[in-house]
Amino acid sequence: MVQRANILPPQGQIGPITAGERDQIMKQSLIYGVYEKLVDRESAFEILSQKQELLAEERERAEVEKERIRQEREARKLQAEAERERRAEARRKKEERGIVGDLLEQVGRSATRQISSQLGRTITRSIFGAFFGKK
Repeated sequence: MVQRANILPPQGQIGPITAGERDQIMKQSLIYGVYEKLVDRESAFEILSQKQELLAEERERAEVEKERIRQEREARKLQAEAERERRAEARRKKEERGIVGDLLEQVGRSATRQISSQLGRTITRSIFGAFFGKK
């Protein structure tokens, strides 16, 4: 079924519009006042990039911390090993020295005591002998 319709002719012009006409058209627009201000919001790409950078920095810090802890453990192991070797060496020396070494040490102390006591007696006799006329 055919119905009657009104057709409007094209509403345009040939050539540029003036600045006043442009401002008037913009002010009559339904979206006037909404898009005049330039707003630079963060895009999803920028937000995700920042998160990735933060995660990368955090991973790097974690790796550095792990490496530091590993090095500390290695240092502790080396110190413990050096301490065990030092104790083992002391035990070996003591075993090598053994009974003979202990006896020599005791004989040395005994000989030192005897010599020092004899020397003391000799010095005392010579000092007192000079005063009392005895040799």
